[in-house]
Amino acid sequence: MDLNTFYGTICAISAIVTIKQYLDTRKQTSKPKTSEGPIDGGTRNVTDQLGNPSEGPSHLNLKKILDEAIKVFEKAIKIRQWYSKIKVTHGVNLFQSFNYGDALKTFEKAIKINPKNSRAWIFKGLALSQLDKYNDAIIAFDEAIEINKICYNKEECASAWNNKGIVLLKLGNYSTAIKAFDKAIDIDPSDSKALDSKGVALFNSNKYDEAIKAYDKVIEIDSHNLKVWIDKGLSLSKLGRYDDAIIVFDKVIENDKPFYYNRIDQIFGMQSAWNNKGIALFKLGKYNDAIIAFDNAIESDPQNVSAWNNKGFTLFKLDRCYDALKVYDEIIENNPRNSKAWGDEGISIFRLDKYNEMITVFDNTIEKNSKNALIWYNKGLTLSKLGKYDEAIKAYYEMIKSNPDKSYGWNGKGDALLRLGNYDEAIRIYDKVIEINPQDSEAWYNKGVALKKGRKFEDAITAFDKAIEINPQYSDTWYSRASTYSLINNRDQSILNLKKAIELDSSYKEVAKKDDNFKGIWKDEQFKQLTK
Repeated sequence: MDLNTFYGTICAISAIVTIKQYLDTRKQTSKPKTSEGPIDGGTRNVTDQLGNPSEGPSHLNLKKILDEAIKVFEKAIKIRQWYSKIKVTHGVNLFQSFNYGDALKTFEKAIKINPKNSRAWIFKGLALSQLDKYNDAIIAFDEAIEINKICYNKEECASAWNNKGIVLLKLGNYSTAIKAFDKAIDIDPSDSKALDSKGVALFNSNKYDEAIKAYDKVIEIDSHNLKVWIDKGLSLSKLGRYDDAIIVFDKVIENDKPFYYNRIDQIFGMQSAWNNKGIALFKLGKYNDAIIAFDNAIESDPQNVSAWNNKGFTLFKLDRCYDALKVYDEIIENNPRNSKAWGDEGISIFRLDKYNEMITVFDNTIEKNSKNALIWYNKGLTLSKLGKYDEAIKAYYEMIKSNPDKSYGWNGKGDALLRLGNYDEAIRIYDKVIEINPQDSEAWYNKGVALKKGRKFEDAITAFDKAIEINPQYSDTWYSRASTYSLINNRDQSILNLKKAIELDSSYKEVAKKDDNFKGIWKDEQFKQLTK
């Protein structure tokens, strides 16, 4: 018997005892019937059954017993409320240990015990959100809001609205999210979290002026909120107010100590402020100053690929191609798993259309040092961008020859083979990458693409499964798995995976509507709803 059942049983027994006491009292205080009344059967007045109120002793005993019964049931309610609170506390401990599944079950038990426990509903919503069950999370927050309709617990009411807004924000439903944040702010105008989140929703809605107003209110409440200062600077940059943005970033840089509560905050704050200041300077055409800013960002965090990439891009803009390539070599050397770093970060170099200049720089370097593996890799990548896949494969071969344990060289070769339609050979290359590093999600994804192109759909799904297991945040994998399921007429799994891909990258809404792989479900109502 669990604790809840035990206390429930005790309360039930107490209630039975109370009723028995009442019946015993009625027996002792009842008067003998006269011949004038019915002996057997007939109709009695309600007051005959319970005792006439005018009969003092019976009435007083009845009131006393009923008062005692009320106390018993009030005690039962308090016990249930107490036990529900204990359950919530246990659930919170599980939640804070990242055990969201068990936490959810515990919150549901607390709600079963006391359906009016708004805190349990709020934490149920938070657990569901962590499990990516956003629609169910919104329902839970709405329950908490309904319980607090008159806001007798303002803190919980504001929390429910704020957390509902955050889930809506994750779903990309910015306008409804803003309304939810406004509800939280109406309850507590000093709720800096709701104001901050509202700013983010406005920023994502391209309402940068309004976002700045929200951030300014947060700064009034908490002037040490590092993230908000940086977000304000980004909003100013989006409006083309680069000089104002630089002033904001400088405030973070020059007054670093009040902002940072620990070393992690300091690293994030400095590298982010310097990097974004560099971008603003670049936009103003102050390239040399921008490079200095990017160097400071890199000094704060040598693993900041974005700052390295921005520096390289700026060097190319100054026609310092050789220096730029050295920067990208650093990216690849320091981030071997991010083998496409200089291509993935906006493909900065390639947007400058300086392919032939780059090839010249590579060839000049190779003449001096033919063993430079990174130059061979970069040459292969550039040749691939030029569509010269056969030549790219030769460059990757030279790179692999001297560095067979570097997975990014094999990955580059696999990509070129994939482009040439040589799927079986590409799969063999990706298997080699996986042999070197079984946790290379990019290799698993590329292998899945090659298998799909070769119409080995079940094997492709298995490869995509592994890629998602390693990196569940890569939208391309979810989309590719969705399109593969569509090709084998598994409509439910196709919709489910496409939904996740769109959550991670909303641009897939339009892509899917034009992708022949989804042709079989284009007319499906759920597909239409998902991609509208």
